Amino acid sequence: MKSKQLSNNVYCLKIEKGEEVITTITKCCKQHNITSGYFTGIGGSNNVTIGIFNENTKKYKPHVIKQPLLEITSLVGNISTKGNEIYLHAHINVSDSSLNVKGGHLIQAMISITGEIFITKCNKKLVRQFDKQAGINLLKI
Repeated sequence: MKSKQLSNNVYCLKIEKGEEVITTITKCCKQHNITSGYFTGIGGSNNVTIGIFNENTKKYKPHVIKQPLLEITSLVGNISTKGNEIYLHAHINVSDSSLNVKGGHLIQAMISITGEIFITKCNKKLVRQFDKQAGINLLKI
């Protein structure tokens, strides 16, 4: 991982081959004291797990995608806290060599070439808390 502050509230993060996306973005946020914001990115992966939320079971159904190269065509997410920990919520779209695209809630993604992420830090703290009705952690606004 390499990161650089570009302006007062914008950071560039380069995720290296073999690093996991969520873990690495979280590490960067801790390093730069980012507790709220949003991010976007592109890159390459060979192992992605996406999920679709099931409202009945209140769990994400995981779908593993493993191929020699998956283009990360879109990675978007937000940064908040739950308790005293950084909490990321991200969605991803990946394209295979036939240009078939799949997407959903990002559970994990391993970088195979590089990941290029831009993070924008917000000035006000965002907090998540568990919502019994929804069955997931939602932003408290």
